[in-house]
Amino acid sequence: MTKALWNPLGAARAMTSQLTPAQRASFPDALVACARRADLGEEHLHLAWELVQLTGAVDADGQRGLLVLLLLLFDATASGSTRLPLGRSERALLAERARALGLDADDEARAHACADAVLRAFERDDGRSEGEAGTSTFGLLIGRPGAFRPLTLDGTALAPQRLDALEARLASRLLARRAPPRSEADETALRQAVASVLAAPALGRKGPVVLTDEQQGAVEAALRAPVCVISGGPGTGKTAIVVSMLRALARVDPGLTVALAAPTGKAADRMARSIEAGLAGLHGDDDVALRARVPAARTLHRLLGWSPSLERFRHDERSPLAERVVIVDEASMIDLAMMDRLVAALPPSGRLVLLGDADQLPSVEPGCVLFDLVEAGPTSGLSVQRLTKSHRMDPSDPAGSHILGIARRVHDGVASGLESAPDGALGREGMLARRSALPEDGRVPPGVSLVPATRDDQRERFLAWWWEHRVRGPEAPLFDRTFRPGSSDDGPLLGRLFDRLEASRLLCATRGRSTGTDAVNAWMGERAARARGLRPGPLLLAGESVMVVRNDHEAGLYNGDQGLVLWVEGHDGAAHPCLVVRRGHAFEIHRIERVRGLLERAYATTVHKAQGSEHDCVALLLPDEDVPRLLTREIVYTGITRARSAVLLVGQPQVFQHAVSRATARSTGLQPRLRREGSLDPGVVPDPGGR
Repeated sequence: MTKALWNPLGAARAMTSQLTPAQRASFPDALVACARRADLGEEHLHLAWELVQLTGAVDADGQRGLLVLLLLLFDATASGSTRLPLGRSERALLAERARALGLDADDEARAHACADAVLRAFERDDGRSEGEAGTSTFGLLIGRPGAFRPLTLDGTALAPQRLDALEARLASRLLARRAPPRSEADETALRQAVASVLAAPALGRKGPVVLTDEQQGAVEAALRAPVCVISGGPGTGKTAIVVSMLRALARVDPGLTVALAAPTGKAADRMARSIEAGLAGLHGDDDVALRARVPAARTLHRLLGWSPSLERFRHDERSPLAERVVIVDEASMIDLAMMDRLVAALPPSGRLVLLGDADQLPSVEPGCVLFDLVEAGPTSGLSVQRLTKSHRMDPSDPAGSHILGIARRVHDGVASGLESAPDGALGREGMLARRSALPEDGRVPPGVSLVPATRDDQRERFLAWWWEHRVRGPEAPLFDRTFRPGSSDDGPLLGRLFDRLEASRLLCATRGRSTGTDAVNAWMGERAARARGLRPGPLLLAGESVMVVRNDHEAGLYNGDQGLVLWVEGHDGAAHPCLVVRRGHAFEIHRIERVRGLLERAYATTVHKAQGSEHDCVALLLPDEDVPRLLTREIVYTGITRARSAVLLVGQPQVFQHAVSRATARSTGLQPRLRREGSLDPGVVPDPGGR
């Protein structure tokens, strides 16, 4: 195996099978196949080989073992972990990853042997300084935290130095903001503000919003703590907590500046509408003043001032935010790097409130920060509030209760049994209802139902049903209407179209495969073209549902924004195809030719993209076969909890059962750091290890 092969060009040629026979004999084909199965590009092969060169005297078998270990580490970080456990008690996870990537027994054994060698090297060097430990065997490749090597061995876990340093720095920043003692005067003012809010509750859809004891505790904790984490499942009233918190803040400090944010534009828009609705029926002086100055919710990128031209954020520890309180919704979507930036940008006396559901899917990028913060809990010294009482468990709402019951079974990893039930009836509590056929009138049965689909024709029948009743429907003639900006007649009609768009959502676990969003959106696009007598193609037609997939700050469009393509009258009096996006009660209009490159069809979206949204009806299209790396109970739980009244699980029962039995396996170092360093004296700020 010659080093000349392992350059970017050589690795790229290997990935495309263009090596000569002589080169192929020395190139580890099994590892190329492993990289392909892990969706790792040729750059990872190149990087792995370059890193191997930083070791000391290691024989050829040892080099290959290290290559395998590095590919397993890259696969782990690509799957959202920040580290790869090497400890002997954790070898089952290492073996599971190796088998998932198709490594043979010899390469798996080499990986275990390499892990043992790394641990032995650092056990021998325990008496040496952190910067020197392990260098006798592994050269400049691996070091202890703070050693600035490409890889860090923290305890018995191997991590890229950048991710390990990020976790250390974030833990340090969070722990430095633990709550200081409060004066009796501050406590009195806080209690009076909360009492004033409780005495004049906001109005919800079902009457006055009376806070439960745990909701009131969460409001008080958020007012006291510099960093407060509030985690609750569907229906636990997180919006009511935010509204009450804002009202109490307005009473404690009328001049207090607040920022509202969420990871995506969709989640920020939903947060803004929920808060607006919560404040709408209040008439007290403090509440009226608050309603007039409550800030618009923004994406985290907009809050922190991302500059595409400079490729950096405007706000950081040297240029902090002006707002003294930052409230962030859907925090489970925030990855490690973004959370570090957010905490760094808080002003020295600022406060941060994170809300979300720690049981939902973690972030796409490495880390599961909200889950780690919640699990670290009181041990870290941070304020963590868990909401357990769901207001969907209401005898007057059996559909919401049934959804919540199934969601809890999924969360607990219990694959609910299947039973037959009459069409239109709920299954027993905690049980799925099997639907052999869907209603011809298009009404979706309440609660959670399984629609068996084991063949392509069955899935196509379901998609045709969804198209006819949930995509087109009675509002379809409006797709051919030309709307006029500012028309008093057209506003309500646009509202009807967007209400229908947001009432239902078709979700997929993956983008690829015949059951992924790419295939489903292509199928729907073809159906839309045929309905107009056109040939299917990339052209977006009036009435099509689309999603913004790339930020455009000049246009004010952000990844995750969803809208419709409609005919809109221009200044020239002619009708033009336009992207129409709803913002609160207003509508933004963009000429389609100016934004076409930002858009994808969005009849179906991935579960990841659906986070931060809520719909009356959700259909989750399961893959046609088990996909262990992608199909987990968090995917199913998140998909189910997007619905208020009805869920259709479309696919094979055994695939659903496999998913529920499998949790997302992420290994991170933030939680143990918070537990370990949170026990230190609050006046001692831990060394972040590699700023």
